[in-house]
Amino acid sequence: MKKLLLPLILIFILITSACSHNSSDKKASTSKMDDQPKTFTYQSETGPVEVPTNPKRVILLSGFTGNVISLGVNVVGVDVWSKNNPTYMG
Repeated sequence: MKKLLLPLILIFILITSACSHNSSDKKASTSKMDDQPKTFTYQSETGPVEVPTNPKRVILLSGFTGNVISLGVNVVGVDVWSKNNPTYMG
């Protein structure tokens, strides 16, 4: 009886530890998403401005169009100076 009891206990421990490991991975992945802030504060010349961390659409009102496009953001609008910039391909 003792020979049969030890393998059953080991199998039970193995199954229990495998099930609990999966749930902790899900909690860890959701907590990483929650840790990322949705906005950050940019200190401009006129005062602090809250900017989204991952913007979906960007309008450029300066001559630094090439630098912003190289970041990989979705540019939906530019001013006249940016249109005349040779690095702007739009």
